Amino acid sequence: MRVFKIIYDFFCLGSFDFSFHGYFRMPCNKYNKVDKLIGHLFPEDSMRMGYILKCFSFFFIVLVLTSCVRQKETIRIGLLPIPDALPFIVAKHNNFFDNQNVEVELVFFKSAQERDAAYQAKKIDCALVDPVIVLLMEKAGIEIKPIFAITGSKKSGKGRLAILSAPRDLGQKGLGLAPYCIVDYVADCLLKANPLAPSWERILIPNISLRLTMLLENQIAAAVLTDPYIDYALEGGANIVIEDTGLYEIVFAASNSIMKKYPGWFQQLSPIFDRAVELINSEPEAFKDTLVHFCSIDKKFAERVELPQFHDAHPSDTLKGQAIYDWIDLERERLP
Repeated sequence: MRVFKIIYDFFCLGSFDFSFHGYFRMPCNKYNKVDKLIGHLFPEDSMRMGYILKCFSFFFIVLVLTSCVRQKETIRIGLLPIPDALPFIVAKHNNFFDNQNVEVELVFFKSAQERDAAYQAKKIDCALVDPVIVLLMEKAGIEIKPIFAITGSKKSGKGRLAILSAPRDLGQKGLGLAPYCIVDYVADCLLKANPLAPSWERILIPNISLRLTMLLENQIAAAVLTDPYIDYALEGGANIVIEDTGLYEIVFAASNSIMKKYPGWFQQLSPIFDRAVELINSEPEAFKDTLVHFCSIDKKFAERVELPQFHDAHPSDTLKGQAIYDWIDLERERLP
């Protein structure tokens, strides 16, 4: 209302009556200083010039006001139902992104395949992905750049990725895993480091919920799972064969073009992530229900779920070494 009053007062300075199809009418003031100035500058047609100047000023004010209320542009972040997405959910819920010049939209996917398809179709601008996916996209000529890694450890000392055996040994065969991803890579590293581990046939089951179900129903001999599905499987009678305590990591990645478009936002992203991590680590039990709901974990297993102590944003260790590049070349020969 104050803005409209300012505009109204401005037009009331004129020495003429201004009306618009009878909807409103501005009163006149013949002794206004502005009119006297216009009269000196344009003595022959002061009223007409005053009208033109004030109309021009009116449209200028409208233009300025329109630019001030322009809607923010949106950056869309793709997330999977994994604990590593929790800092972004907490940051969004607590308005940590609100001081930026863009709106942040969290887009949730049930599988990595859906997320990757959305990224390639440019339906999302950045995403939580694993290092293997980053390298495969780079090899395919898809524009993607890892910004920082997301890692964490559990106070109990348990790993965030493990190979588990089925509750009952019914002579079933096969190790259920997801191909071409960090789960597959870490599982291979664990099996090579433990020569006494069983030599299972690899069964490709990309969907982690299906992998968990098949394991608990004794349809496969073993499966590779990540938290919090490890806790769910243990509650259902599965047993840990080997667990990882350091190789597993997720990275936050985006295209170079979106980073160039919003350089300020990406500079502030790591501090925002670290702020959310500090909040979660200070009281992890307060965020357990959020994680259980987000990952669709049955509430009767919620008590066993342990949130990781997240680390601050840092460069990816996996992408620094040559091992993962060699493994991808080997994986391409082994899988169709």
